[in-house]
Amino acid sequence: MKPGARLFVRRRVSAAFALAVLLVGAIGVIAYSSASRFAETAGQIAHTCAVETHLGKVLGEIHDIEIGARDYVITGDDGHLQSYRGATARVESALKELRRVTAGNPSQQQRLDSLEPLVHQAVTFWEQAINARSAAGQQAGTETVPVFEGKVTTDAIRDLIDDMRAEEWEQLQQGEATEHASGRDTLRSFGLLAVLIVALLAIVAHLVRHEASVRQRAQAVLLAAYEESDRRVEERTADLARSNALLREEVAQHKRAQEARRESEQRFAQFMRYLPGVAFMKDVEGRYVYMNDTFERLSHQKLSESERVTDEQLWPAPIVAQFRKNDDHVARTGTALQTTEKVPHDDGMHEWLVTKFPILNGDGTVRLVGGVAIDITERRRAETELRELQERAQQRERLADIGAITAQVAHDLGNPLAGLSMQAQLLLQRIKRDGTLPVSTIVQLVERIITEVRHLDALIREFMDFSREQRLDLKCINLSGFLQQVVEVWQPVATARDIALTVDQLPNGLSLTADDEKLRRVLDNLVKNAIEAIDRGPGQVSIHVTVPGPEAVCISVADTGPGIPETLQAFRLFETTKPQGTGLGLAVVKQIVLAHHGKVRFDRLSPHGTAFHVELPCRGPLPA
Repeated sequence: MKPGARLFVRRRVSAAFALAVLLVGAIGVIAYSSASRFAETAGQIAHTCAVETHLGKVLGEIHDIEIGARDYVITGDDGHLQSYRGATARVESALKELRRVTAGNPSQQQRLDSLEPLVHQAVTFWEQAINARSAAGQQAGTETVPVFEGKVTTDAIRDLIDDMRAEEWEQLQQGEATEHASGRDTLRSFGLLAVLIVALLAIVAHLVRHEASVRQRAQAVLLAAYEESDRRVEERTADLARSNALLREEVAQHKRAQEARRESEQRFAQFMRYLPGVAFMKDVEGRYVYMNDTFERLSHQKLSESERVTDEQLWPAPIVAQFRKNDDHVARTGTALQTTEKVPHDDGMHEWLVTKFPILNGDGTVRLVGGVAIDITERRRAETELRELQERAQQRERLADIGAITAQVAHDLGNPLAGLSMQAQLLLQRIKRDGTLPVSTIVQLVERIITEVRHLDALIREFMDFSREQRLDLKCINLSGFLQQVVEVWQPVATARDIALTVDQLPNGLSLTADDEKLRRVLDNLVKNAIEAIDRGPGQVSIHVTVPGPEAVCISVADTGPGIPETLQAFRLFETTKPQGTGLGLAVVKQIVLAHHGKVRFDRLSPHGTAFHVELPCRGPLPA
């Protein structure tokens, strides 16, 4: 090759090389520029994601503040304040982070300048609602701060956040447009040098695909976050709507409850106004907190809210003492008490039947002592007159019974006396006729006379027991020891007849006020009748004690004998099933029990047997 041609080639080569170098350099510059734009776009995407995340945090914290405060206003549950306090503390941090990530965007900074006062306004609004609810209760909280005022502030906050999101998305789209234009320029430049461009394009294509993949993933994450944020907003909005509905319903229920309470108080006042007796309530210090109209008229005292009176201001000292004793018993034991109390009226001393009861706090301690009472003075007088009438009727009945007994005794004494006379005359004739009669003959006649005399003596004593008025010598009897003594006396008789005699095991503290001698006669008679009813064993006589009420005790004597016939009136005079019986024993038992103001009855047991029940007042008969 000629030197000129070689030079030309060299020049061409040099030129081509220089051009290739220039192209490579240009490609490098273009590639660098494109890569820079890719990096800026990726940074813009990351920046948009960060801004979107912090905007979501601010909006979420505002929503948590609203929900926590609203739930507390609705329910009064302090548990909702934890969510509210936590969101209030975090929202300031979220605002600071949002300002930091938007520091290079003046328009976003201006929007933040508007957003922060709105956030503070919302926090202040809900703080006022919470303070109002805490200070004055649910109704005051909802009336002091309107329910929908907070929603206006929240909507303004959402609008600002939506504007900030829109600007971020617009900047991101602009960056993407610039990136696409740069890519096209790079592809045209790479067409000048196929080999180099292919290699470079492969690299650039790889980088582009990588960046596109990264961008798509970022966009997908950003879109999912946006959709999640919208979903949460919709859920919180629905929760807010339900909370508002619940608040309205609770307000309506509160109004209905107040109306019901007002109607209940009116009914109570009307009931107490027409109550024939007195009703009252006292605190544990003895101060009256309530009196019905009847009590106020009786005590000549109008109860005042500012000055509450005590018993010492209304009654004499002895009356106060009995009131305080009963009140202290109710307050100390926490149980109701029914008793009688003497109360002075304008026409003299009256007797009240009063029931006092505790009114408790939520923890079970006594808060008040309540009471209702009725005047039983007239009833007591009527009872006294009735008792006197009954006693006169019993006296007339006793006189009639004594007349019947006299006739019966005259009949029963006639035959034994005739027999005694005949035995005595026979003995006298034999002695006169033959003074040497053996002693055994005389003893037999004398024993017959003595037997008849004993029979007559028993008959006369039973007659005397029945005809005599039952005057009681009342004593406090330990019931367990008393019944044990009865069993010990009759145990040998029962054992001799193969009869088991038992008594219940009683607590030592069970006692009874009665005439022990007459009550012993009642138990002896019942146990004796039970043993004689069985006659020969095997059999059983058992004594049981029950407590039918707080002021009574019942003693039962049951046997396994043949029982009492249906036609027999057990307590009627001269009614008996025993060949040698007088028919006076159970009549005397009934008379003694009635004298103690008690009751006596019997049951026929199945398949056979009888149980007699004697019910007596624990404190003895009431005074006439």
